[in-house]
Amino acid sequence: MKVEVKEIDDVQRELRFEVSKERVSKGLDDVYKDLGKQAKIKGFRPGKVPRKILEEHYQGTAQSELVKKLVPEIYYEGIDKEKIVPIAMPEISDVDMKDGRMTFKAMVDIKPEIKIDGYKGIKIKRKSSEVTEEEINKTLEYFKQGQGKDKEVTIDDAFAKSLGYPSLDEFKKSLTKQLEVDKDRQNKADLENQIIESLLKKVKFTVPKSL
Repeated sequence: MKVEVKEIDDVQRELRFEVSKERVSKGLDDVYKDLGKQAKIKGFRPGKVPRKILEEHYQGTAQSELVKKLVPEIYYEGIDKEKIVPIAMPEISDVDMKDGRMTFKAMVDIKPEIKIDGYKGIKIKRKSSEVTEEEINKTLEYFKQGQGKDKEVTIDDAFAKSLGYPSLDEFKKSLTKQLEVDKDRQNKADLENQIIESLLKKVKFTVPKSL
């Protein structure tokens, strides 16, 4: 197996493969063996059809099956040999059988090389995770409406007990903790977004079509 790699741009490589006569011949032998086991040709029992007869009836099918079998094998051998790590399935083209050899091309996308200078000292702002009284009251109102008795329900100890809490005070404490956890998670995500936006302003790179 021969493979040539052509650099199209920062994120794309074109691989040209050539499969030897020996590899193609062995592949065809395997394909015809499988076909022979299933072939139904008048005058011959399954598995006993001569190769020449099979070639007369199944040459097109055999070549198609050979391509299905060999192209993936050769492709993966090639990218492993060249230490190429694609980020998506390849675009296979120009599959050809000539003089007993097989040739084809594979276009692959790879990860862009990203170099970032000046990433230290990025200024970001973290929002407070403190829960306000207004947020607590809004959440209590949400629970109240969930009872389906908007005009009748009073937010008191009895209301808290109906939700499984010993008192309204304990219910508020539990709500506060839950809201703080939610706000903290949102604030961490906001910090990450701020960092990403700052970094993107400092770097330029080619985005592969597959991404």
